[in-house]
Amino acid sequence: MEVVSTGEQRPSSVTQACLIAGTGSVLTLMTVFSMLSNWGGLEVREQVEAALAASPLTGVAADSLLEVARITLMVIAAFAVAALVLSVFTARRDGAARIALTVLAAGWLPVALVFGAVGILFSALGALTLRLLWVPESRRWFANGSADRDPAVPPLQERAAMSTPPPPGPPSGSGRYPPFGGPGQPPGQASGGHGYGRPPAPGGYGASAYSPAQPSHGLLPEARPGGVTAAAVITLVGSAVAALGGGIVGLIFLLAREEFEDAVGGSFPDFTADEQSFIATFYGWYCLVCAVLALVALVLAILLLRDHHRVRVPLVVMSGITILLGIIGIPLGLLWVGAAIAVIVLLFAGSAGAWFDLRNHRADRERASY
Repeated sequence: MEVVSTGEQRPSSVTQACLIAGTGSVLTLMTVFSMLSNWGGLEVREQVEAALAASPLTGVAADSLLEVARITLMVIAAFAVAALVLSVFTARRDGAARIALTVLAAGWLPVALVFGAVGILFSALGALTLRLLWVPESRRWFANGSADRDPAVPPLQERAAMSTPPPPGPPSGSGRYPPFGGPGQPPGQASGGHGYGRPPAPGGYGASAYSPAQPSHGLLPEARPGGVTAAAVITLVGSAVAALGGGIVGLIFLLAREEFEDAVGGSFPDFTADEQSFIATFYGWYCLVCAVLALVALVLAILLLRDHHRVRVPLVVMSGITILLGIIGIPLGLLWVGAAIAVIVLLFAGSAGAWFDLRNHRADRERASY
């Protein structure tokens, strides 16, 4: 992920958009959990039955509508977690996260209305987030995200420059190299003794890569760090288990629904028949959703093992959704909650951040050189 440039301050519009998106996501999660905590109450059922009686719909059972509404709320909660994660990456000047957050905010405008009067406030927050993300000030800041990089230098030259300290200065002791193309000056080396015709930005790639007294070997990792590999392996194993287990249970639920409901409902003998049916149906759809998301995470883990660096944001989003689904599936879900937290930590710990930044840096150069 790209880090905010220390030489260019983040505009207030981006900061406000990320704060609004994050705050709205937290409020949405709180609202969803508040509604689900009272979902089995008699008051909710009476409200649903009254709404069905006043609507032109016929033949729709209250239990079926409650089931659809519960699944819808869970999906909304998952997207709220994703928006919360994306708002953090957007504040760090990641263009892909900004696009994804824009898509979620645009889709949120009509969906928020399901919360009634509170939904109008949520919809307004989404609209304000969209506006702040795309005002001219914000567009310029994201467009200038790679302003400190010279797109004219190919990646191979960059690699050689980052692994080779600059040549010694002229005998005169002036401390400056001759002008570009002058005697003793290698091609591609500008005045000032720094690569790419400019002094290195403080704290940037040049600060550690071009200092003669401090060689750059090992500071910018070429090979994938062990923590990133561990995150990919954890995701691979956890996703494979979830996809296999959830897929088997989901197929049984779809192909033999009555037998499935009898088996699951038998675990709750004190519940009524309707409540047993609802629990079995919810469990079946829960397993299907987990299986589908696990397949997506499985693909992302494979891409990460193939050094596709752009998968860090999707993996963090999927880990956040896994935490939410794991909490719902307690106690067994705690295994996936712990694994998801470990993946998030490993994707940012140690030299992982430098590795992702370096590969993003080179990918931007390759695109600019076409």
